[in-house]
Amino acid sequence: VDTYPKGFQDAYSESKKYMTDDEVRNGMTRQLYLAMGFGLSSTIALGLDSTPMEGINPEEYMKILDIKGCQPLIAVAVGNASKVDYNRLEVMPKLRRPIDEVIFTI
Repeated sequence: VDTYPKGFQDAYSESKKYMTDDEVRNGMTRQLYLAMGFGLSSTIALGLDSTPMEGINPEEYMKILDIKGCQPLIAVAVGNASKVDYNRLEVMPKLRRPIDEVIFTI
């Protein structure tokens, strides 16, 4: 938090006074997903493939990466996907149902 301007830090600290610990955690988690989305988009811009991972074991990540003072909630795998990966559009084009099978007027 030290990288934020003092006015922002003060405003955040003041707003936290009126929130439960769960509300603070939930708010921070939502902010994390915004940052992750930008990171995923950035990997595409760099010509890399990436995928987000939830359900990680925070304690193991903390131990392996020697993390102190915060708890990892997500991970992102970054690299180059196989050229024959069925998730690639050129290998398996997306299949779409006709719009009239999906949307109808009541």
